[in-house]
Amino acid sequence: VEQDQDWYDAVETLIQNWKNQKEINEATRKRFARRWTRNLALNAHKLALTPDISFLKNIAADLPVLIAAGGPSLDSVLAKLPQLAERCIIIAVDTSVRAVLRNGIHPDFIVSVDPQYWNSRHLDYCSSARSCLISETAVYPSVLRLPFRQCFFYKSSFSLGAFLENRVGITGSLGAGGSVACAAWDFARFIGARSIWTAGLDLAYPDLKTHFKGALFEEWSHFSSTRIAPSETAMYRMLVSGQNRKATALSGKPLISDRRMLLYASWFERQFKTDPDNAPRSLGSQGLAMEGMTICSIADLLNLKPRRKEIETRLSERLKKIKSNFESEAETAVRKKVLKEALEELENILLSLINDCKRALREVNDAEYCIHGPEKKSINPMLLEMERINTAIYNNKAKDIASFLFPPIQ
Repeated sequence: VEQDQDWYDAVETLIQNWKNQKEINEATRKRFARRWTRNLALNAHKLALTPDISFLKNIAADLPVLIAAGGPSLDSVLAKLPQLAERCIIIAVDTSVRAVLRNGIHPDFIVSVDPQYWNSRHLDYCSSARSCLISETAVYPSVLRLPFRQCFFYKSSFSLGAFLENRVGITGSLGAGGSVACAAWDFARFIGARSIWTAGLDLAYPDLKTHFKGALFEEWSHFSSTRIAPSETAMYRMLVSGQNRKATALSGKPLISDRRMLLYASWFERQFKTDPDNAPRSLGSQGLAMEGMTICSIADLLNLKPRRKEIETRLSERLKKIKSNFESEAETAVRKKVLKEALEELENILLSLINDCKRALREVNDAEYCIHGPEKKSINPMLLEMERINTAIYNNKAKDIASFLFPPIQ
C-alpha cells in the first residue's frame, strides 16, 4: 500500500461506494417496495394510452440541451433563463420546475420519476400544458393526472412494470442512478443531444444551501416556522441528516456533500467515462467536482445562435406524428386488448403461485407431523412433492414480481 497510496485509496473508495449503494438500495426497497407496487397497479391502465420515449429518439440531434436541476446554483442562472431557452432545449427535473416556470419559461421536458407522495408535491400548481412529461409507471399517480402537453413512459426497473410494459411495447430505457437528475441526463443523451449543459446539478451544499430559493421544502420550512423552531432549524436538520462528507467544488474550494449525493456523483462519473462526449458542462463552479464534467459560463451558452423556432417546429412535428399513429383508435384498441390480456395472465399466474405456496406449506406441516407425531413415518413423499412445487414456483413468471415485496432471506 505504501508503494502506491493513491491507487489503493481510489480502490478503497470504489469498494466503499459499492457497499454504500448496495445498503441504500436494500433500505430503499424495504421502505418503498409496497408504494412502488401500489403505484404501478394504479397506473397500469395508463400503459395503453401513453407513448414510449422511443418516439423521441434523436429529436435533439445537433441541438444543445440545458438540464435544470434543483441545486442552489440554479439561482445564478434563472435571470438569464429566457435567453437560454431561446438557444436550447430545456429539461427540468421535478424539483426545479417551479423555479423555471416562475421565470416565464415552460420547459420542453419535465422529468419526474420518484414514487413518493411528498416528491409529487414539487409539482403543486406547476403544471405546464406546453411541457412534455418524462416518467415511468411507478411514479406517484397524481403526477400523471396533471395537464401536460404529452406524457412519455420509459421502462420500469421493477418486475411488475417490466411484465406489463413488455406487452404494450415500452422499450426505451434510462439509467437508474438513484436521482431524478441521473434520469434527466440520460434522457438528454437518449434524444440525441451532443451538447449538454447543466444548471443546479450541485450534488452538494454550496454556501450551506440545500436548494434554490423558493424550493418547496424551503417554503414549507418558512410556513411551519415558529419562535422556538424557526426555519433555520429545519434547514440545519436537512444539512446534517445525510451523513455529511467533505468534498471539493468545481472551483477547487472545499464544500459539504453527503453520502447519498456522493453515490449519485459516482454514478455520473462512471457514465462520463463510458461516454465522455456527452459529459455535461456546468454553468457555474459552485457544485461538486465530478471527473469528466467541465465548467463554462452563461456567456458561452448565450453565444450560440437562437434556435427556439426550430426546437418548437421539431417537437410539434414529432408530437403530431405520434398523435396520428400512436393515438389512432385502431392502435389504441389493440394496446388496450393486449394490456387486458396481460393483466388477466398476471392474475392467473399470481393465483397459481399462491396455490403452490399453500400446497408447500401443507407438505411442510405433514412432514413435521411425520417427524414429531406419535407414529414416525418417512417424509420422502413430502420431500418429493416439495421438490415438484419448488420447481413450479421457480418456473412461474410471477416469482420475481412476488419476491419484490419480500425481504431478503438472511
